[in-house]
Amino acid sequence: MPDRPSDLAAILTRLRLQPADLTSPAAAAEGQVELLLARVGALTDALRAEPDALRSPDAAARAREEFQTAARLLLADLGFVASHLRGQTNALSDSLTGALRRLHDALESVGSDPGVEL
Repeated sequence: MPDRPSDLAAILTRLRLQPADLTSPAAAAEGQVELLLARVGALTDALRAEPDALRSPDAAARAREEFQTAARLLLADLGFVASHLRGQTNALSDSLTGALRRLHDALESVGSDPGVEL
């Protein structure tokens, strides 16, 4: 059975963010994203778990609070992962745009040479 929000502390302890990898900033970011994705999976499973049928009012209130905390953490983690992926996409787009611009410039300079046919 998947984890329940009441096991939120266990999820956070098991999947806590690790100290940054010192080999490079990219490696550190990738490591953090991998851990966040694992935590997203665990939190998603916890939020899908069916609540206990019989609870005292106090236990129900605590479970509701833990459920809301898990949901907030899930949204925050998803936001971080999405911003990381958006940053990678923008960097790739800039790189490809620069390569195409240089290719276009090279083709124009070859095309302007009267001795060369395209």
